[in-house]
Amino acid sequence: MKDSQECKLQDKDSVELKELKRKNRRRNAFWMLMALQVGSLAVSYYLGRSHK
Repeated sequence: MKDSQECKLQDKDSVELKELKRKNRRRNAFWMLMALQVGSLAVSYYLGRSHK
């Protein structure tokens, strides 16, 4: 009885941990894309200024 309860708790924790990791991965991907966009804007801005 006790082992099955512990197993259920571990399963619940592992599911929550997987969801948390998935959310963190999405958030990290979002911030990486934002950084890439800002970087490309900065590069294109400076390249455009140097050609004038």
